[in-house]
Amino acid sequence: MPITANIPGIFPAELSRDARAIQAQATSLTAFVGAAERGPLDEPVAVRDFPSFVRTFGESEREGAIGGAVREFFANGGIEAVAVRVARGARPARLARGAVKLSAASAGAWGNQLRLRLRLGLDGTFHLQVRDGVTGRIETHQDLCFDDSARRIDRVVNARSQLVRWTAEPPKAEAVLLEHAREPRAGKTTWSDDECSTKVEPAGRGSNGCDLSLGDFASAAKEASHQGLYALERADLFNLLVIPAYRPGKPVEPALWRAAASYCARRRAFLLVEPCFLERLGLANANAAVFFSAEGEPPSSAAVAGLLARTDAQRGPWRAPVGLGAALAAPRSLAGCDLSADGFPDDRGHVAVRRTSLFLEESLRRGTRWAAFEPNAEPLWRELRARVTDFLDGLHRQGAFAGSRADEAYFVTCGEDTTSPADLAHGRVNLVVGFAPVRPGEFATVSLALAAGQSVD
Repeated sequence: MPITANIPGIFPAELSRDARAIQAQATSLTAFVGAAERGPLDEPVAVRDFPSFVRTFGESEREGAIGGAVREFFANGGIEAVAVRVARGARPARLARGAVKLSAASAGAWGNQLRLRLRLGLDGTFHLQVRDGVTGRIETHQDLCFDDSARRIDRVVNARSQLVRWTAEPPKAEAVLLEHAREPRAGKTTWSDDECSTKVEPAGRGSNGCDLSLGDFASAAKEASHQGLYALERADLFNLLVIPAYRPGKPVEPALWRAAASYCARRRAFLLVEPCFLERLGLANANAAVFFSAEGEPPSSAAVAGLLARTDAQRGPWRAPVGLGAALAAPRSLAGCDLSADGFPDDRGHVAVRRTSLFLEESLRRGTRWAAFEPNAEPLWRELRARVTDFLDGLHRQGAFAGSRADEAYFVTCGEDTTSPADLAHGRVNLVVGFAPVRPGEFATVSLALAAGQSVD
């Protein structure tokens, strides 16, 4: 079914039958990086709403974790996010009964509340139940065995369980099951009676690990291994980055903001810094800003990310979030306030200009990849001009640019005047796009060096 968007160019639209038509990319997909009580480590996970975040990363909104920030994001209009859990020294809980040896599905103290129950089934099979004492969730896996078959316990658990993993050696076919055959004693339940279910013993307890520090987010080693902040290398796209304070009572270190701003510049994303003044951080980066209100408590970066997503959906990224439409939801209500931005070369209007530039560059780069396999000559340049013009014309009709006429709203240049003989020799074609963000005929420019004339081999 086609996706109908109230603002074309903000949400993925139905793919055109023309494979070379340029598609508008997302503008407010927000990445959150920091601590959580459970979930995979150093792996970007798509999050569509706060309940989906809770299912993967737990409900903890303790100070220093990203849960509270993700809640604020969705409460203020956020649409889609990606979350990365960072931890140091965290380990999963382990629980075992006889030949059945399981570990929690992810590291963290949450796994200490797991319990398992084993019961014999028919034809030599058995059943496994696992209960998560934190959420009360119970999983049941039936008709398991120790034989080398598709129903072998380790294969079923690792393919289907959301709570546990089999990380030991595969079970031996001749292993004997130690079932829980008794009923709970008076005053006990199946999950509180040690004769009816098996708990995590002290030697197998999981841990949330040590307090995080700068090195857990950004370092040469983390970048090389795609961990910490750089786990986002495994995310295809993100537009906004939020790093909540991860040390209770302490702000994020300036060195991390600088590393994050540099990384955002590489990924054509925008960094939202927690309330403070960027010049004190030694951070002067066109892809970073902190927002603050004219009145009352400064909003968190997560709330601003949600507001930007809401504004993008209603009006487009080329509009700043101001006025009554910029009201923020609790716990940091700033109803009807105007938000200003600090850290960009100027103010909130320039943030909108920069975000529009990033949106255009991302959409154009992705939408012109086919050029790499075309001869680098006038027919290619002509088609690039036509494709980009069609794309910009659609945005102009939505009100993205100033000016009533196309020639005062945008321009596209691609040809001999932008591509030198040296570019031809190196398989490059240069595309220059201008758009009028504020006044007709006053253009901001986006320049792209595209691969062209490459072999398909």
